[in-house]
Amino acid sequence: MLDVAVTGLVIGGAALADLSVFTPHTPTGRMLIGEAVLVTVLAWAVRRHTPAHPARGAALGLAAALVSVAVSAVVAVTVLQRSPGLLAGLGLAAVVVTLCRHLPGRWLVAVPVVAGALLALPVRLPSDYLDDLPAGATGPAGAVACAAVAVGLLLRSGDVARRAAQDAVLRGERLRLAHDLHDDVAHHVTGVVVAAQAGAQVAFRDPEQARVLFERIESTGQDGLVAIGRAVRLLRTGPDGAPATPPTLDAVRDLVHRFSRADVPTTLDVADGFDDRVCTGARWALGVRVVQEALTNVRKHAAAATGVRVAIDGTAGDLTVAVHNDGAGTPRRRGRPLPSGGAGLPGLAEQVGAFGGEFVHGPDGAGGWTVTARIPGEHR
Repeated sequence: MLDVAVTGLVIGGAALADLSVFTPHTPTGRMLIGEAVLVTVLAWAVRRHTPAHPARGAALGLAAALVSVAVSAVVAVTVLQRSPGLLAGLGLAAVVVTLCRHLPGRWLVAVPVVAGALLALPVRLPSDYLDDLPAGATGPAGAVACAAVAVGLLLRSGDVARRAAQDAVLRGERLRLAHDLHDDVAHHVTGVVVAAQAGAQVAFRDPEQARVLFERIESTGQDGLVAIGRAVRLLRTGPDGAPATPPTLDAVRDLVHRFSRADVPTTLDVADGFDDRVCTGARWALGVRVVQEALTNVRKHAAAATGVRVAIDGTAGDLTVAVHNDGAGTPRRRGRPLPSGGAGLPGLAEQVGAFGGEFVHGPDGAGGWTVTARIPGEHR
């Protein structure tokens, strides 16, 4: 509303200045009023159409320049009562700003034409007034034209910087979604492969156990399909870049329960006084991905583990997630080793670091392995 009010005041002031020096009821007055209105309307049309249709914007700008030059020529030759054409000049300056801001390179040739029409406005001034100026009246008109070009180029530079920032955000979002898709799908596909490898070993020796393994493959495959759907829904993000519907603490409990039932006995320890408000936003979604990736790595690389402990603490404002496997027991016989894309833990370390947090993973000295992530709260 403030922009509209200021624009209205400027246009009104320019119109009053024009009307103060000629009689609007004469044919010349009506011509000047018509020109001012037409140039103003064309300037509005240029501003509206140029961003999406550069050729149309350039044509409208050239039309405004043509109208102004024609009226300037008529006034200079035939009219004794001169008008400075302030409203028309204001419209032409707005056209120059818009064209400089939005036109692609090949269409910028329209800018000097419109600026030339702006420079022609002083011919409307009385001849004795022009004679009193040392260098005519083109100096102020030229300054206005140069200022309009400078403002347009400044806005153009800002638009370029803003688009570059938006592109960087989009690239980061695509990378985040790729990490999410990798974590979700790899977790479930790894379960399918591990169960299939075990099934191949017991199919003939223990048909009942093989049946259980095939049921596990079916269940894990269905979970994988759900995970893919969840990854697609990640495209709908909230204002902080977090998923629109991040997983809840109950979803983490379900993840741990399913992993414990299908792979290694796993416990979930949630700190006393855990603040449920932590279970929202991008920090919580990242913490859940840490749990999921750590369990996936247990499934891939810690077949000898007999127990896994997942600990979550959010009582101090920070979110701390730790996953530890004991690595004890006798390794189970497997088929071909599972591939490791190498993007899981390094990708999580990068994301945790972006929040100013800490991500540590490594052996515990007793044959086990621990993954720990501390993500600072928003108060930091």
